[in-house]
Amino acid sequence: MARKEHFQFFNAFEEPFFGVCATVHCHKAYKRAKKQGVSFFLYYLYRALKAVNELEAFKLRVVDNTVYRYTRIDGSCTIMRKDNTFGFSYIPFQEDEQAFYRDAARIVEEVSQSASLFPARAGEGVIHFSSLPWLNFSSVSHARPFKEKDSCRKLLLGNSCRASRVNLCRFPFMDTMH
Repeated sequence: MARKEHFQFFNAFEEPFFGVCATVHCHKAYKRAKKQGVSFFLYYLYRALKAVNELEAFKLRVVDNTVYRYTRIDGSCTIMRKDNTFGFSYIPFQEDEQAFYRDAARIVEEVSQSASLFPARAGEGVIHFSSLPWLNFSSVSHARPFKEKDSCRKLLLGNSCRASRVNLCRFPFMDTMH
């Protein structure tokens, strides 16, 4: 591994993540989602997971100080409920876009109707997604237990048509060039 020394250096940090926040103009994507009759949330989730699964660095995780490469990365999203609480979901990525929309919509509905915080299935081979469509932001910090090593990427989208996107990545795997 050409970046072994970099990995070892940053992996020793309490906070080995770095955050990138960018304005992404997604009006065309929003219009395409509406034309297809799918929610914008599922539309961008599919495309984000498709991109993540095409990038080697996004498939790497650290578990017990060992680097693992997952063959597929799935989505773990926060799903808002009518009572203003949320639940975590586990949404498997599928190449077939229509099958993904169908299954993801069913999962979103199940989580929105449940009272459980956690899904029946979870794992390290995911990327954490959250959405705050009512906010436009330029920085964010995610709550997480710092005592536990975490190598899961986190993606947060804000204001839906001009989304602010924050992608937290562990520096041992990625830097500003990767």
